[in-house]
Amino acid sequence: MKKYLSKFSLYAILTLCCLLLGACSSDDDNSNIITVASKRASYFDPEYNKESPIFLYKENLNSNWKVSFIDNLDYTPGYEYTIEVKPTGFRTEYEGFICLKVISKKIENSQNLPSNLYDK
Repeated sequence: MKKYLSKFSLYAILTLCCLLLGACSSDDDNSNIITVASKRASYFDPEYNKESPIFLYKENLNSNWKVSFIDNLDYTPGYEYTIEVKPTGFRTEYEGFICLKVISKKIENSQNLPSNLYDK
């Protein structure tokens, strides 16, 4: 009986491990490539009663600029970035991202930006 119990335990542990590993997914599965503009927009933060910078981004060359918070991006104005991001998962007024990797950074004057810019 002891042999069967130990074999059963071994199979149960192996099955559980396989299920757990199969259920795990990489964070990069949810990643996207976006272009970040060379200037930022302004966002009025009612909690602090002040203007705060927010990023302008495009998902492809033909799309319009959208606004977003992007964490973990070492940003320098005057450069247009192509970055890999994943959504933060927070549902706020503006979509948020976490920068996973900077793919390119080039000096560029981004075109067709909204007029309410915040240069910082």
